[in-house]
Amino acid sequence: MKYEEVVRYIEDIPKFTKKHTLLHTREFMRRLGNPCQGRKVLHVAGTNGKGSVCAYMQAILLFEGKRVGFFTSPHLVKLNERIRINGKDIDDDTFCRIFAKVRQVAEELEKEGLEHPSYFEFLYGMGMLAFEENDAEYIVLETGLGGRLDATSATEDPEVCVITSIGLDHMEYLGDTVEQIAGEKAGIIRPGVPVFYAQSAEESDRVIEKTAAQQGSSCKKIGKDAYEILGIEDKHIAFSCTNAYYGTTTWKLNNIGSYQPGNALLAMEVMQYLFREKGHVDRWREALAQVKWQGRMEEILP
Repeated sequence: MKYEEVVRYIEDIPKFTKKHTLLHTREFMRRLGNPCQGRKVLHVAGTNGKGSVCAYMQAILLFEGKRVGFFTSPHLVKLNERIRINGKDIDDDTFCRIFAKVRQVAEELEKEGLEHPSYFEFLYGMGMLAFEENDAEYIVLETGLGGRLDATSATEDPEVCVITSIGLDHMEYLGDTVEQIAGEKAGIIRPGVPVFYAQSAEESDRVIEKTAAQQGSSCKKIGKDAYEILGIEDKHIAFSCTNAYYGTTTWKLNNIGSYQPGNALLAMEVMQYLFREKGHVDRWREALAQVKWQGRMEEILP
């Protein structure tokens, strides 16, 4: 099939249908060969800032010389944006080739009376196959909607779980209160897997802490007092950290959103956990300063 036909096929898959169970998603992934099993998955949920936190983690990992797969949503212009390898969208030829493999498995499921993977599941399968083929060492995996029942939660053994700020979103699916929504997001937490989360409301913080405790997982909150915004200059926001690990370094982001230092610090704390004394913090400064995340406080006109 030509690229345009592939996109048309995927876009015709219903996006917001009844959610498949994780058993269905895991069977789908099993038939794909359980791609990326055993690789280092950084699983990210939350209401606001998921994409930005993921982009910052990807940037630092690349500056550390790692091979990185990044699964994100939604896309702004082209479906390929959802599947990135070493910082670049997969090309059209790779997209079509991976699609053919996933479509074959989807058709096998249907022939056996099982449901066709959803729009999001289908792309998730494509992403994990692409990362497997490219031997990604780390996979930055952003949830779609919620967390507990999200297709990405078919991944059972992530390296870390990351939860960005929590607010009221998709209430028709996730619940009427901040506590209920936090419970859905905290559903990505796995037994014994470290959790890093951004301070939000007390109600949501309590839910995350309680879930982590129940799972026997260490839990680190990135508080709003963990950094200080130093100012905005030349379309960059500068900040410093209170953590001695980062010394007196001034960090700069290519974005003027006042909430972005919190997102960047959450990503940095995950990286500190992963690399500890082996991390090249001097490279992280350069990595973060270069991140341009389209559609996020992006200047279009002066």
